[in-house]
Amino acid sequence: MTDLPEPARLYLRHAIAPGTPRARSVWLRAAYRMRPKPGGPLIDLVSEEILTPFESFVWTARFRMGPVPMRVRDHYAHGDGAMSVRALGFLPVGGSKGPDVARSARYRLAAESVWLPSAFLPGERARWEPVDDERARVTPTVDGEDVPIVLRVDASGRLLELTMERHGNVGVEAWQPIPYGFAVEEERTVDGHTVPWRLRGGWWYGTERFRDDDAVVVRVEEIRFTW
Repeated sequence: MTDLPEPARLYLRHAIAPGTPRARSVWLRAAYRMRPKPGGPLIDLVSEEILTPFESFVWTARFRMGPVPMRVRDHYAHGDGAMSVRALGFLPVGGSKGPDVARSARYRLAAESVWLPSAFLPGERARWEPVDDERARVTPTVDGEDVPIVLRVDASGRLLELTMERHGNVGVEAWQPIPYGFAVEEERTVDGHTVPWRLRGGWWYGTERFRDDDAVVVRVEEIRFTW
């Protein structure tokens, strides 16, 4: 890894213990606190996700809208992505699909691949280039589209921040690249992988339009790797 940018080399050495087998996918359970609409109420969700880096993810979460139990499902695979919301586990009450939704999900997949850091080992699926002393850009290709991601690390290689321009329509009239990212507030090591354990961020992260009150906060509760 001597030919990598220094931040990339530090990150990979910190995130993957020597001798760790290369995992194929990751499953995690997490607690989310988020505000679906600016100025709206905060909601708490409990989620489960299975993710194969740069290929697919399925994310399901449960929450309550007043007394009514709700379930939301977001997924991406083979160029297709969609989100659905159901009340009582079966009654459709919302959702979205189409090429723009699928493209946004593709960017989410690339960003959340940090939960399996071996996905970012140099190769055909991950190409690195320097940005500055703390940051390096990694560009995976997902279903034919390059998805650039910038990782910022400290001197030990600990991941501090992830940023990208994600395809979206939050706060704008038309779908377009929007600043997106999160800060890593806590990390843990499980089975040789050191991964984000608590995150804070969302759309417009790193700009004046980002409000901490509207941030999505994610706390991982359990993670398992498939070899």
